[in-house]
Order: sequence, then C-alpha cells, then structure tokens
Amino acid sequence: MNVYILRTGIKTEPFGDEPFLAVFGTGTVLRYLTGMIKSMGHTPVILENSSGFLSGPGVVICDRVFVTKKLLNDFLKSIDKSRVNMLGVMRTVTSSYTLPVMDAEINRLGDGGEGIFYSCFFHPDCSKLKGLRIEDVETVLRSQAKRHITKTREITMDMKLPSIKEKQYLLRFPITSSVAGHINHWIHILRLNHLAFGIFWLEYIYSHIPSTAAMVLKSLKNGFPSSHHEVLREMNVIEEDTDIHRSAYVESSFVKRGAKIGAGALVRNSFIGENAVIGDGATVINCTISENSYISDATAIIFSTVYPDSSVSNVKIQMSVIGRNTFIHQWCSFLDARFVGDVMISHNGKTISAGSPFLGSCIGHNCSMAGKVLIMPGRTIPNNITMVMRPDETIWHIPENLPPNIPLVRDNGTLVPLSSLKGEKR
Repeated sequence: MNVYILRTGIKTEPFGDEPFLAVFGTGTVLRYLTGMIKSMGHTPVILENSSGFLSGPGVVICDRVFVTKKLLNDFLKSIDKSRVNMLGVMRTVTSSYTLPVMDAEINRLGDGGEGIFYSCFFHPDCSKLKGLRIEDVETVLRSQAKRHITKTREITMDMKLPSIKEKQYLLRFPITSSVAGHINHWIHILRLNHLAFGIFWLEYIYSHIPSTAAMVLKSLKNGFPSSHHEVLREMNVIEEDTDIHRSAYVESSFVKRGAKIGAGALVRNSFIGENAVIGDGATVINCTISENSYISDATAIIFSTVYPDSSVSNVKIQMSVIGRNTFIHQWCSFLDARFVGDVMISHNGKTISAGSPFLGSCIGHNCSMAGKVLIMPGRTIPNNITMVMRPDETIWHIPENLPPNIPLVRDNGTLVPLSSLKGEKR
C-alpha cells in the first residue's frame, strides 16, 4: 500500500522550512516517516501534485503531520476500510502536550471527552483524488472522512519545575509510542523532540529485544541495582567510531557515529547526532543535539533542540530551539519563566498562550547571538539575525593616567571615578 506525503507549501515558523524537515531525534521528521512506512511494508510516496495518486487503498498524510508507527498501525487495524477515515485520538496528556497553536481539529465527543483529529487519512481508492489541486486534497478528504478515534496508552511522570512565589509547578510528562501532531510552529518541534525519548526507546525495545535484555543483564552483573540509574546508565544505543571520555556519564541516550563526549560531561535522555561534540563538563539533559553541532565546555542545555551545524556556548539554556548554523555566545541569556501567567508566543501575527509559565525561545537559522543579549521567554528570532550588546555597555576606551586605588565605573564606554558621577547615576 502507498502512503502519500503531500507537499502543501506550508512552512514552519520561523525557519521557513517544509514541516517534515524539522529535526526529530537522530534525524528529521521525513526520515522517521519514510523509515517507519517502509518498516510496515508500505511504500512512501512524496507528492507535489495529485497526478501521482494510484488506484487502490492508501494513506494520505499532509507534510505538516507527524505520526508514529504504533499509532498509524493501530489506526489502520481499527478502521472500516470501505470508506475514508481521519486519524483522531482522545485528548490526553500526550495529545495535549504538543497542542498549543496547532491547527488540529478538536471536537467534543458524546461521552464528554474531546477528540483531536489530524490531517492523516485512509482512502479506499486514492485514484479518486487525481485531478484535484494539491492544496484542495486535504479539504476534500476532511469533507468525506469519518472521524475515527484510535485508542492509545501512555505512562505519565510528574516532574517538578521551579516554584514561583511559593507555588510548586509540576510537568506531567508522557511516555508513549502512540503520538501524532501537526508541525506549524517551533514549539511543536520542541515538544515533539521531548516526546521522542519515549517514542525511540519503546520502538527500539520492541525491535531489539535481545540487545535490550543484554543491557539490563549488564546492569545486574554485580547484583541487584541500588538505584534505577545503575540500570539506565547501561541503557544507551551508541554507534561505532564514537569518542566518549571514560569520566563522562551517559544515560538512556542515543549517540550517533563520530560523536564526541568530553571529560566529566553529563548526557542523559538525549540524542547526540553524527559528529556532534559535547565539551568537557557540559550538561545535556532531555535534548536533541543534531549532527555537526558543538556544545562547548561547561555549557548546560536542558529540554532543548539544536539543529545541525550550530555552536552553543552558554551558562544555561532551557526549553529552547536553536536553528541551523547558529552561534550562541556564553553570555547570551535566555529567560525561560514568567512570574505571573503563561509564557506568550507569536504565531501568524497573533500572540497566544503557550500553556505554561516555563518556555525559552527560538533562534532561527544562520543567526549569531553575542554576549549580554537578553531574550525574554517565548520569543521568536527570525533567520539571518545578528544580535549584539549596546556599545555603551562595553568599556571600549581605557583612559591614560587613571587614578590608582579608587573605585572606577563604566560610563558611556569609558572608565571614570565613581565619585565623579552625580544624581541617579551615582
């Protein structure tokens, strides 16, 4: 059976990329989808016009749609194949996690719950879609399709977030291999990569039972473990030709060919791409670090996604997306929390709640963020932007004959005695 992926011309904000080129785990969404479709015994077909539709049943996926192997397989097993069907799931922790600013269809169901429906369709005879404009195919399918709820299962973990004004926030984090979503905005890329940890591990375990068992047995070689970390530090998928320092701690992570992890580095629940470098003493937790990217010494990056060929040198970045070929300076600061209310994000000219008081920002492709650039939560920096500090915030002129042993301060780019300032400046 053919699985058609429609190129609709939609672009993700702010990158301007086709949605299926978004980073996901150890590759891209497109790489995952095509590999997943082939593993199910189907044929992936990328369409730019409707002339490519062939006779017979098929699945039609718009290019902004992500769906996992487990969910697509369960959908196909449970539908009436004599008619057009549209993939839907109940609103759960998982389906809500990627929902902010998503253009998915949300319907109230008869039992009082909500169904979320995605632009993923089954058609009993795809040749009937020939002759349509590619941008009209989704509209026609929506008008014909039965909304089908596919059952899913999930495990949720409560993760403590920082407390604000004595209020303790918890993040209900889902682990499941039944995930779908639309990719319209960088927040979808970020949160989809958060869910990638559960997706990749569950799919790996199902398809590599002997090697998974070997990992667990290795953790038991010295008796029953006293901590789950003793098991998890053996649960890594590490390809050949990697260079991992013996003092580095790597746990529950996927490390691709050619990657380097330095002395004293901590890598947990993360994806490290081909030829990526994690510097000495760096901390990488719940992140996707794409190929050829560099995380400098002592940098901390948490719950974030880094596109290929980028360099991050920072004290701490959380819940942010860094575009391709982008440089982040050590003193560039990403604020990632609001004291009152949710972080607001921009989308299609509107300001919309991200559904959480905790969120970093997104930096586009080919950007440079210099020192002392302070970015508020939820901000979107376009491609090809260079941001630097104000010149009057630097000391660019050192006067001769400075008075010794008295306090000096920066003022308009030079040094002056503190006693020379008047009024509010002093």
